[in-house]
Amino acid sequence: MDEASRSFTAGEVKFFSQCDTGSIPVIVLFTKFDYLYNVAYTQLKSMGTSWKDAKALAPKHAEESFANGPQLNFLKDVPRPPKAYVCLPSMDNEGADCGPLIEHTAAALDNEVLKQLFVSTQQTILELCMRYAIEKTLLEHLDPAETTTSGGQKAIIAKMGAWFPHISVRLSQSLEVVLINVGHLLASKCKSVDPPLSLSYVEHVVPLFADELHDDHCVEIQSRLLSVPSHSLPLENIIQLISAVVVIFEHSFYIFDKWHYIWDQQKHVPSFYVALEQYMASLHAAAVRKGVSAAVQAYEEAVATAAKRRESSYCRAKVELIKTVLEVALNNRLSRPDNAT
Repeated sequence: MDEASRSFTAGEVKFFSQCDTGSIPVIVLFTKFDYLYNVAYTQLKSMGTSWKDAKALAPKHAEESFANGPQLNFLKDVPRPPKAYVCLPSMDNEGADCGPLIEHTAAALDNEVLKQLFVSTQQTILELCMRYAIEKTLLEHLDPAETTTSGGQKAIIAKMGAWFPHISVRLSQSLEVVLINVGHLLASKCKSVDPPLSLSYVEHVVPLFADELHDDHCVEIQSRLLSVPSHSLPLENIIQLISAVVVIFEHSFYIFDKWHYIWDQQKHVPSFYVALEQYMASLHAAAVRKGVSAAVQAYEEAVATAAKRRESSYCRAKVELIKTVLEVALNNRLSRPDNAT
């Protein structure tokens, strides 16, 4: 792999010259490095080295020559050089050695990088939590007759809380809701469990450090969110509740993550209460109400049009409603607390 056999392409030159990866490390891999062993062998033979010694010394000679070669000289001079480089010979062979790559990768990932990667993964997971909480809850409760009661609305809040990893739902006489904490994650396993999952099993699965969501919490959240004067129909009230709750629970995760190491488990204020106060005081609350109101109006118009045409399915209208509500929630997330991981 000399300069003639592998010079940098225009795309690679542009990457190292113009692309800024921030603190995310870049490692350059030189594969098929064993090609240079043949070049080194020939050079050593031309210098009078025996074929046996030339064969043994070729790998080391190739590495020494490569260290001063044009490829590495180029990488040293680019505006944004890589964190490391790794030479990998014979990678087409079974049992090829990936040890050097693993070692250099581990060395390149310092604490700050790991933190940023963790945050990126964390944000992706929370978006999925929001998506499933909205999709599943809306599909189950689009019939307003089932959810206009206080108990029905409380159940909605509890079911949505169960989708978030830092919330443990603990409603009185409600094993079904508690099971949601692990039911979705273990759904594929539950059928094979014998005996069936019990409450004691669930309590062992639920993290020891979590914000517990009780009946009185749900009542308080429901009361605060629906206290704003509204002439809306029951369906819109329910969707307003769902949209606000998912934003609050998402934000509460960062508060929980920031605080849980220093909490007095007997006296701390639940993270979702803090998030509730911040949400109510923010401009996002009004934006969510406005966005949801428009989405529900569009949904009801689509349903009315489908009824006039005697269409039996409202699937498209439901899909559009759920999509819009999710967008409203994602676009109105609260800013993360300072120093949150």
